[in-house]
Amino acid sequence: MSKCCDIHAGMLTERVTFERLTRTPDGYGGTTETWVATPAGTVPVSLRPLSGTEAYRAMRIAPTATYRLYGRFVPDALGNPFYTPADRVLFQGRYFNILNVFDVEMAGRWIEMLLNEGALS
Repeated sequence: MSKCCDIHAGMLTERVTFERLTRTPDGYGGTTETWVATPAGTVPVSLRPLSGTEAYRAMRIAPTATYRLYGRFVPDALGNPFYTPADRVLFQGRYFNILNVFDVEMAGRWIEMLLNEGALS
């Protein structure tokens, strides 16, 4: 885990979209689940690969990769990190699951996330 002074705006060189699963009424008494960009548009972040593995699952090879993301802290109404492991990240047409969300040094300036790509959901 990094310190606040180790992170600066010049590191935010990639742009990602955060998506949240939303349920909307389908007009027939049920709901439809869709992923919606939250906020609309892209957000500048630093995204770096950490590790990659392969596993043999269901008669096929299933690769997974872990990444670390840094970005500006965005609070929710209670002051907690706005993004949670229930959300996902879209980067260059690839989807990443959010594993953990950390407020770096609990300072409310920067956020650190561990992401996973390729995991079976």
